[in-house]
Amino acid sequence: MPFGKYRGQPLSALPDGYLAWLTALPDLREPLRSRIRDELRARGTGRGTAPGTLVVPALRTAASRIVEAGFRALAKQHHPDAGGDHHAMIELTAARDALVALL
Repeated sequence: MPFGKYRGQPLSALPDGYLAWLTALPDLREPLRSRIRDELRARGTGRGTAPGTLVVPALRTAASRIVEAGFRALAKQHHPDAGGDHHAMIELTAARDALVALL
């Protein structure tokens, strides 16, 4: 990995969620983008496909709105500023990021 929190580590050592998040970045350059997708495919996580290929294009906008609305509703319950748990909020954010990456 050439940058960030995992700089200098091989892609094989990075968590699935982080790799999925990276594939959703619009400015991630080649050949890193392709290598990350290849790594996800090799792991069999199902996240190695290009973002947007798992949802019919006509439904992508609606699916994005559902994910974001659900995230907001749950964030109101789990955000530490609203009396929620910090770790629950981290998990919620990671789940939202993974779903957005699939869209």
